[in-house]
Amino acid sequence: MNAAEAAGAAPPVRRHPLDVTVVIAGRTVVLRGRLVVPTVVGPAPVLLYCLAGGNCTTAYYDLEVEGADDFSMAGDLAARGMLVCALDHPGIGASDAVPDLFSVTMGVAAAAHADAHGQIVAALRSGDLADGLPPMPDLVSVGVGHSMGGAMIDVVQARHRSFSAVAGLGHGSAGLPMVLSPDELAHADGGGGADDERLVTLARTRFGAPSGSPRAARPTLPGIFHADDVSPEARAGFAAQVTTLLHSCGLASMMPGLLDADKAAIDCPVFIALAEHDLVTDLVGSIGRYESCRDATMFLLAGSGHCHNTSATRHLLWDRLARWVASVVG
Repeated sequence: MNAAEAAGAAPPVRRHPLDVTVVIAGRTVVLRGRLVVPTVVGPAPVLLYCLAGGNCTTAYYDLEVEGADDFSMAGDLAARGMLVCALDHPGIGASDAVPDLFSVTMGVAAAAHADAHGQIVAALRSGDLADGLPPMPDLVSVGVGHSMGGAMIDVVQARHRSFSAVAGLGHGSAGLPMVLSPDELAHADGGGGADDERLVTLARTRFGAPSGSPRAARPTLPGIFHADDVSPEARAGFAAQVTTLLHSCGLASMMPGLLDADKAAIDCPVFIALAEHDLVTDLVGSIGRYESCRDATMFLLAGSGHCHNTSATRHLLWDRLARWVASVVG
C-alpha cells in the first residue's frame, strides 16, 4: 500500500496480470507478467514494453521495497499517463518452463516477445485486454530494455519492427570482453552469431557446470551493480525478484559486436542510458552502433550503479525517459 492508498485516496495506477501464449519450437509457452496503467487513460496512450536483464524478472520494473513506495519505475511512468507492460522471458520467472533453456537464444526470445507484444497491442487497441480499459485505437508502443533486455529489445526491433522507438538502459554495445574466455572472444571476433549452435555450446560450457563444480577464475566485472548508498531494504527488494539467467542470451549480450548488424538496422529514435558506475560507460561508442538511426539521445545517470532502479538518482532517469518518450511519439 502506498501513501495515497493509506490516506484513502484513489491509487494513481492499476495493475493487471498478463498471460500471453506464444509458440516456441512447436511448443505452446505462456509468458506471464503484468500491465501497469494509469487510473485514467488519456487520449494519446503510449505503451512501454519492458524487457528485464539477466537474472531479473518483470518485478525489476515494479520493485517492492520495505518501508518505501517509490522504487517502481512502472508505477512512476504509469502515474505520468503511460502504460507499462513487462513479461518474463520464456523459460524463467513466472513464464512457462522450456525443455532446454540454453536453446532460447536471442532470436528465439525476440520472436516470442514480438508475438506477445503484437497480441497485447491488438487487445489494447480493441479494448479486449482487461476490464476497465477502454479501446485505444491510437496506441503507440516503445520498447524498453535493461542490460540483457536492452540487447534483446534491439533484436526485436531489428527483426520484427515492433516499436515506434526503443530505449536501452544499461546495455553497452561493446560488451564485456574482459570477462570472456578465449573461445568466447574468438566467437565474437570471428563473426559468430547470436543464434548459432556454437554460441549455445559456449553458453553450456560457461553456465552449465553442476553446482559446486570448479570453474576457471574470471576477471572481476568493471563497475558495480548497486551504488554504495543503496539501502539494505532496496537491495533486498532487488534480490527478491532475481531468477535464473537466460543463459545464451546473457552470453550474447556480453560479446562485443555480436549484435552490431541488428543495431545497424534500427532506424527509429533510440535512447541510450548508462550509469556513472555502470558495467559499461561508453555512451558515444554505444550509440555509434546504430548506423541507420537519425534521432539518438544519450543520457548518463549520475551516482548510479548498473541496477538503475535501486539508485538514489533513479527518478532522474525515469523523468528523462518520460520526456524523451513524449518528444518522439507525441
